[in-house]
Amino acid sequence: MSDYGNRVAEGWLEQRLFPGLKYYDEIENIGINLAKKMFKAEFADIRPISGTIANMVVYAAFTSAGDTILATSIKDGGHISMSGATPRNVFNLNVQKIPMVKDQINVIDIEMALKEIKIHKPKLVILGGSVLIKKLEIKEICKVAHDNDAIVVFDAAHISGLIIGKQYTNPFDDGVDIITTSTCKTIPGPQHGLILTNKKYGEIIKRTTFPALHSSHHLHHTVATIITLYEMSIFGNAYAKQIRRNITRLADNLNKNGFKIYSYEKDKFTDTHMIMLLSENATNDERMLEKAGILVNKNLLPWDESYKTPSALRIGVPEVTRIGMQERNMDDIAKYMHRVLILGENPAKIRLDVKIYIEQFKNICFCYPKSHSLWGQIEYY
Repeated sequence: MSDYGNRVAEGWLEQRLFPGLKYYDEIENIGINLAKKMFKAEFADIRPISGTIANMVVYAAFTSAGDTILATSIKDGGHISMSGATPRNVFNLNVQKIPMVKDQINVIDIEMALKEIKIHKPKLVILGGSVLIKKLEIKEICKVAHDNDAIVVFDAAHISGLIIGKQYTNPFDDGVDIITTSTCKTIPGPQHGLILTNKKYGEIIKRTTFPALHSSHHLHHTVATIITLYEMSIFGNAYAKQIRRNITRLADNLNKNGFKIYSYEKDKFTDTHMIMLLSENATNDERMLEKAGILVNKNLLPWDESYKTPSALRIGVPEVTRIGMQERNMDDIAKYMHRVLILGENPAKIRLDVKIYIEQFKNICFCYPKSHSLWGQIEYY
């Protein structure tokens, strides 16, 4: 809620087509430098208004109608902007699926993937996605993609905060050319987007975001994103570590309470901030939990036949971690879920219990506290 919500900033820094942006340009420059430093990138475009728009900028910059891209399918954890309607219907791209190991999540069939790259010669290879529970092994894919003149993109929308917090490998270290991300998941900011890359691809991205995909770029959200990145530069490591502790504890507790959690090895449920709870009726379970004041979402898995009958609930902990919950609180969340889905208690009754429980978490954590100015003493959570 600021004057920036009413300003327009077409173009790049110091090349704006509207007046009144002297101080805004200073702020955006701070944000660009922050993003470059945090992701070890040579270039950052912080103008995209969402992660999907960030992906669309990449398509507009590097592909033409009819080109082939190789991307993670939605069933295998890809986002609609990677392998769904966005590249197919908006950009008329030929989308080929990255081969995955059958009946496993986030395990790329490396041998088959390398063959697909050599056969299809894609313009882009798009990795990452919306379901990431196991670290992707991508170094060899990046090398072969480059040998075949493909640009490798990593959609880090869900794990970018873990990258900042050093709890997930920086994709640039594995050979990726471009990282796209939203800023409202493990980065706890507003809905916005970022594109990180090298100088080689930076100039064309700069010219594509505006005027191809944006007029102005929601300056109030951009400023809020920059503030979030600044706080993440200070508190991000602690935040990411607590996320990992919380999701590990929640998964173990749900497993002990009779839930079946997808595991990639014995008693190993996740490398990130999310788990996949296997369910015979994920849609109904999602609705019952919502009635009890607990928000999760139903999710397709590789073996599902239709989006109408998904077999999993995707559960993450960044939001509850951000309001101060720790490991012991994950035990309580597991108990509430157990009461709803296993004991079959009235969700309306549980909702009242959840409402009382959540009232003890009134402060946002891993950021500057209300009692200090932005430049005052830092209180670490």
